[in-house]
Amino acid sequence: MAFLALLLIVTALGLLVVGLAGASSALIATSMALSLIALISMMLVRVRLRLSASRERSRPLPIGSTSTAKRIAESEPVWVIPGRALYHRQSCAFIAGRDAVPLSGSHAARDGYDPCALCDPASG
Repeated sequence: MAFLALLLIVTALGLLVVGLAGASSALIATSMALSLIALISMMLVRVRLRLSASRERSRPLPIGSTSTAKRIAESEPVWVIPGRALYHRQSCAFIAGRDAVPLSGSHAARDGYDPCALCDPASG
């Protein structure tokens, strides 16, 4: 659907240029309609992505898998930035120069923090 939106935008742009060059109000109106359809389709893609992400988060863990809290050693320190949703290794570039606070891994997971994808503290 994203490809369709891109195709609609390119087509609308072409019709707009031709419509403006030839002073054709019908082509300009068609261009505006295609732009509106492209906008609606892009919004639908975004909504679909958000819905699939929320379903993915609410899906139960498979049998035999471990939660983030279990993958992190209880005493292993991780770093969080107050007001942010991720926890990090101390060496993570994302927290460099920021006011990060150390927590134990189990506290970070219990408090709802997610592991940073850059430094991947949950991998151990």
